[in-house]
Amino acid sequence: MTMTAPGQVRPFRAIPISGSLLMKTLYAVEPYSIHHGEVSEAIANAANQDPLFPDREDGCLRTAAILVAIAFCTSRFNTNLVGSNGKAFGLYQIKPPPKDVNGKIITTNMLTNARDASFIAIDLIRESMFACADRPWEERLSCFGFLPTAGTDAVSIHHSMEQMLMADKILTEYLLGDGK
Repeated sequence: MTMTAPGQVRPFRAIPISGSLLMKTLYAVEPYSIHHGEVSEAIANAANQDPLFPDREDGCLRTAAILVAIAFCTSRFNTNLVGSNGKAFGLYQIKPPPKDVNGKIITTNMLTNARDASFIAIDLIRESMFACADRPWEERLSCFGFLPTAGTDAVSIHHSMEQMLMADKILTEYLLGDGK
């Protein structure tokens, strides 16, 4: 599967995902969250503007499915969650690095804002997929985050496999399928 490298621009063929389709998907995955509206719009916006797979027609859908899976597994769609003893923040439980791929300083306020966090997460997913390019597809999120052992320990690999398998299910059953 071809994806853009960090900083690389490719021809854009991906068909955009609608916020309403994503909203129905979030309700199917986690019916009790109070953050569906904010989260679905943020994920749709980020997946449409910066898809991981822009050269594929389903590139926005695949990007959204991965974001939904990570957000569900890490925070159950809670944009204000603080975890890891106060070191991980927001929807994707990101431990803030000093700067993002464009050199912009990342703040905890950005990580608890669903829109900003979704764009940051896409950058981190892209970096993880390239850092883990020699691994099986299910393990390519092993480097998502900034733990010193991210990508090499059994826990990171387990989380990656769980999230990628969930993303595949979300994509096939809800975003491409009929959700039944």
